[in-house]
Amino acid sequence: MSEVTTYVAGFLFYRGRVLLVQKNRPHWQAGLWNAVGGKVEDEETPEVAMQREFVEETGLHVHPSGWQCFCTEAGRDYTVHFYRATLVDTAADLVVRPQNDVGEKLSLLSLHELVGADAWARVVGNLNWLIPMALDWRGMVAIVAARDDITERPSW
Repeated sequence: MSEVTTYVAGFLFYRGRVLLVQKNRPHWQAGLWNAVGGKVEDEETPEVAMQREFVEETGLHVHPSGWQCFCTEAGRDYTVHFYRATLVDTAADLVVRPQNDVGEKLSLLSLHELVGADAWARVVGNLNWLIPMALDWRGMVAIVAARDDITERPSW
């Protein structure tokens, strides 16, 4: 049995938009939009890792209590904890730096841009159901088991 690596990924919602990163790596995600996140370090809780990764990648500080875990995805050798946070509307617009700590583009994308027939081609596949789940007013918490590991982008 292989060792399981734990990751976190978070969606920050603000004024009908969500902060996403346009991935350069791994190769099967290159060019696609994904949540901000990364690996949980030794002796670190997923909640603390979410805050740390978000600050490292975006420069924005969201208190750990501001992140709510709404879904956990488990594969053969990985687990990803998905979080959501919503910034309260303020008079000032949210300023997001243009790229993360590894040179990937950051952008507040309109939620309207992420729906429709061609949206699946612009985002990592699971965002098509993770973002609506994150926005669900019922505050659902889900555990999802992945059937296969993804090492290549599917061809349709």
